[in-house]
Amino acid sequence: MYETFNKLPTKRQDEILYAAAEVFAEYGYWRANINSICERANMSNGALYRYFKSKEKLYTYVFQHVVKTMQAAYALHEKSDCSIYELIRQMLNSVAASFQRHPAYFLLYADIWSTSMNDLADKITIEGETVIENAWINLAEKAIARGEIARSIPPKQAAYLIDSETLLFFFSLASTYHRKRFEVFLCDADGNLSVDTLINRIVDNLRTCLSPKADPE
Repeated sequence: MYETFNKLPTKRQDEILYAAAEVFAEYGYWRANINSICERANMSNGALYRYFKSKEKLYTYVFQHVVKTMQAAYALHEKSDCSIYELIRQMLNSVAASFQRHPAYFLLYADIWSTSMNDLADKITIEGETVIENAWINLAEKAIARGEIARSIPPKQAAYLIDSETLLFFFSLASTYHRKRFEVFLCDADGNLSVDTLINRIVDNLRTCLSPKADPE
């Protein structure tokens, strides 16, 4: 479906996709228009429509690219020898670094949670979420076998808790509201949370909730 676009040099593909992500993130899907995207990508409307037949198809392609970028940032290395808690720490640091490089991608992803995006979200989010879910379940199973997570906690339940906590961290990078929520629950009385401190506290919270001490004697 996107053969013509995929023939472009990778650098040019990235330029077009990031320009589209910036416009979608800034205006939202419904107010974003092709003219603005083409201006930012330094191309004609006709050229863009040769690659993508509609705004929805462009958005879907951009979103899928964002999900792949996020999956790379998560760096869920299932063969890693480090503990699951160290892996979570590495992943959160990777996500924070990726946000600094590609903020529009994060803002675009965060916007999919808006109720105005329900129709599109129903079409495009399942595949990406399933990849991340399965990776966390696999890692949780290995962590239980190594004694890092309580045997009494089902792997899928552990995976859901980890994914929920890390997803909130992701949103805190793109959303002032979510950042403030973290500060309410985790901030010291003397000031705001730094990213490093927030990562440490998320990891500590997960270790407290999941560690084998939760197993009955």
